[in-house]
Amino acid sequence: MRNNHAAVKSKIRKWFFIFFVLFLSGCANLQKPTKTEKEQVEKFKEIKNIYRTEGKKPPLPVLTSKSTLQDYIRYAIYNNPAIEKTFYQWEKNVKILPVYRYAPNPQFSLEEQITSGMMNNVLPPLMTMPGIMLSYPAKKKLYFLTEAMALKAKEKQYIFQKEILKTAFTVKYFAYQYWITNKKIKLTENIINTLESMENITLTKIQTGNNSLLDVIDIQIEIQKFKNILANLKDYKHVLRVEFAQVLGINPYLKNIRLPPMPENLPFTNTEFKESKIWNTVKKHNPTLALLKTGIQQAEAFVSLAYSQSKINFGVSLMQSIFSSMSLTEPLITLSIPWRQKIMAEISASKSGEKEAKASFSAQQLELAAMLADGLFRWRQANRAYLLYKTSLIPEIKAVMQIETTSYQTGNASIEKFLKAQNTYFNFYSNYFSSMAMREINLNEISLIIAGIVPKGAKL
Repeated sequence: MRNNHAAVKSKIRKWFFIFFVLFLSGCANLQKPTKTEKEQVEKFKEIKNIYRTEGKKPPLPVLTSKSTLQDYIRYAIYNNPAIEKTFYQWEKNVKILPVYRYAPNPQFSLEEQITSGMMNNVLPPLMTMPGIMLSYPAKKKLYFLTEAMALKAKEKQYIFQKEILKTAFTVKYFAYQYWITNKKIKLTENIINTLESMENITLTKIQTGNNSLLDVIDIQIEIQKFKNILANLKDYKHVLRVEFAQVLGINPYLKNIRLPPMPENLPFTNTEFKESKIWNTVKKHNPTLALLKTGIQQAEAFVSLAYSQSKINFGVSLMQSIFSSMSLTEPLITLSIPWRQKIMAEISASKSGEKEAKASFSAQQLELAAMLADGLFRWRQANRAYLLYKTSLIPEIKAVMQIETTSYQTGNASIEKFLKAQNTYFNFYSNYFSSMAMREINLNEISLIIAGIVPKGAKL
């Protein structure tokens, strides 16, 4: 009867041990997701469903000469590996967040008890005792750690957004630079054609004795000069195509790669600015400021985490003899006592990190304020130049060029005056095209890089 009773108690102890292991395993995830973690998970899912649907690139826009600039921006966002890299960095930091909500890994042990001596001339049996031990951090430790890591994931989100804005700006930058280069190529070709016509007219006049051979030489020198300018422009045009392909995520040197046409329909605006209004937009939308604000929040979470280290952790373990005829249960509770000086050092370092984050935020605000002032100055400078050439200098040089051409053909002006007017004509038109495009480039720098306003083609 006693043997049956002992056997029942032994079974109860064994089942208790099994249930204890299962219970502790279920309690391993001690911390519920924080608000920041939930927001990050939802935000990442939202972006992933657009940017990498089912882990794949969405269909890329078909780029033609009639494609809008927004089509090129969208193509670059979905295809540029630099953006893709920051996306997967964000994904990695989001997916690892559940790890920080778990207690430390459980420890399994296997103990063999060997006793000496004899009872009733019978050697005592060997006793094998498996066990499990779990450590539980003090309250709020996992919360602050999870919150800090969620804020780190949020930082990766802003880095992803910064790369999108940078790519959108670079697409527009190279598009307008290509436009300037094309305009200057056509201008140079027209001047070369004009000079070659004047060369033929001068050669004809030489035969009648109305002109000197020196005039022909002067014209030929100018023709060679402009042909050299034309060669440089065409060479630079090729470089721009390669750089533009790189932004789109296309390697132009791979076999069977056909580069898409450059955008032709570029928008030109006449926007006026109010610095105070733009500065409010900068404070609200600039991803670098948002990144540094998140850095401050993360530093504050680390300070709270450092304070929580002073609280005592505890561990629970249970060992049970389940492989022998003898029943033995050994429960154990442990407490970890933190070193005071170690905790103080951690708190001090965390507070320094918080001060550093706040100082970085203030420094970035000052830098952005200076960048905005410089960007607006360059926009106003380009705008003034554009209006000057459009309304005054271009009409005047066209009139001067017509007069000097007629005067030279009729023999009432020297070749030097004609060539001087021709060079001024080239410089004025070159500056006119440059100022026209630089207005847009500066505008895009202000709106994308400084203000952080996401254009239509870059929205996800």
